[in-house]
Amino acid sequence: MFMTDQADPGEIAASATRAARFQDIVMATSRTLNGQDLVPKDRMALQRCQRLLSLAGTSDFVLSDSATTQSLADPSATLAVLRAAGGTRAQADYFERMARTVGRILRGNRTPETLEATKSLRDLFIKVNEMSLDAAVEGELERQSSRLPIPSTANSIS
Repeated sequence: MFMTDQADPGEIAASATRAARFQDIVMATSRTLNGQDLVPKDRMALQRCQRLLSLAGTSDFVLSDSATTQSLADPSATLAVLRAAGGTRAQADYFERMARTVGRILRGNRTPETLEATKSLRDLFIKVNEMSLDAAVEGELERQSSRLPIPSTANSIS
């Protein structure tokens, strides 16, 4: 999917790191939906999420925000996964709306409209997380299969 023919352990680790970051966003949005207070880790995850959504909403993103760049294993791949998970909705205005939702969550806004948008945000990042995990597993399987010995045909019975 997002891996090359020969999986690079660095790419596998990057996919796993992205998946962990996305899981933090899923947890933070779940806490919000369950009426729980956000913990500091949730706030950090949501702030990263807001920056990422803002970047995804631009047509020609420039990764000049060093905090966002450092928090993402591979910013371009992360944005690609996010845009792919957004599917046909993945337009600039969609990501901008999601970024505004994150801002409302961070301010403690729990109106019915915000909670409905939070469900959509959580669902998006569940899908993004699954895609990142799939890419990591796919890459690890490719890496392991490349190390398996090739059976010799010399000893085979005809």
